[in-house]
Amino acid sequence: SSDLMTHVMVMRRDITARTYQEKAQQEREKLAVLGEMAMYLAHEIRNPLCAIGGFTNALLHAPELTEKSREKLTIVAEETERLEGMLTSILKFTRPSKTVIEDVDLNSLAANVVELTRIGYSEAGFTFRTEFDPALPLVQGNTDLFKQAVMNLLKNSIEAMPAGGEVVIATGLAGDMAFLSVKDAGVGMTAKDIERAFSPFYTTKSRGMGLGLAIVKKSMEEIGGRVDLTSVEGAGTTVTLFVPPVLETKDQDREIVSI
Repeated sequence: SSDLMTHVMVMRRDITARTYQEKAQQEREKLAVLGEMAMYLAHEIRNPLCAIGGFTNALLHAPELTEKSREKLTIVAEETERLEGMLTSILKFTRPSKTVIEDVDLNSLAANVVELTRIGYSEAGFTFRTEFDPALPLVQGNTDLFKQAVMNLLKNSIEAMPAGGEVVIATGLAGDMAFLSVKDAGVGMTAKDIERAFSPFYTTKSRGMGLGLAIVKKSMEEIGGRVDLTSVEGAGTTVTLFVPPVLETKDQDREIVSI
């Protein structure tokens, strides 16, 4: 019976791996179709949107406007700008991008992003605690992608805590990967939310499109990293970026001075 059990376990493992591969392939195909459709729509919408934005801004400078009309036009201008931002996000997500890989100091980059966020949100009852590993090696990645990813994660954490609270940003090493994690004590996510968190256009918020985590996932995969998410409903969410560290070369080894 022990032989039989071994066979059953091996077979189950094979099926699980195959199921995972099939699911990943389906996800890729779905994204490809979605990407083509989104790109087409974004281009079609951009032209009339530019016209709306241009005429609205021109009208805002018209001297004959009443105060009430100016208020309404200001809302039109703001909403047009928000739609432009959405289109830019969609196009960034759907276009195949060529990412330049460079050596990045993750601690320094995260510290800068946190400082900018702190300036904007500390008055609103948010605190940002950093737990950086001082011995963290440089990582392989792209500065702009990392900045966008960390900003996205901080924004998600802030939105998950409407009444304010603490966000913890940590860096360190886990196995052969460097990591950066963003942890909040917010509303958390349901099992359904977690399952669909990285799907494009899925969102639990009343405003927005849910491209945030999908973009973060795509960015990390482009540089050979990955994203993990853990969440407990009512207790908070932690999102962790895993990225490959820069390995020491022989040239670097020779620079080390022995005492």
